[in-house]
Amino acid sequence: MARGMNMNMTHFERQKPVKVTLARLFKYFRKYRWRLGGVFLLIIVSSVAGVLGSLFIKTLIDDYISPLLLSANPDFSGLLKIISIMALVYLSGALSTLFYNR
Repeated sequence: MARGMNMNMTHFERQKPVKVTLARLFKYFRKYRWRLGGVFLLIIVSSVAGVLGSLFIKTLIDDYISPLLLSANPDFSGLLKIISIMALVYLSGALSTLFYNR
């Protein structure tokens, strides 16, 4: 007899097919499908907001802050607009993270 096998074990238990197991699992989740869908949507929103925040920082520096440093009379209206958009992106990411963790 092979090492590590139980002497009382006369047969091997068969694994249930994956489809049967997943069907049973989804049957339990059916009651909560709208909540699960909402959570998945909020996770996606949070991830997208994180990526967009990183891209906004690059755009902010390259297109708005650097030209203002070289200008004799800087106009901050474009900078204020992009910072406001950036704040909304970060706020949406933070709120979606808050709500999917509840």
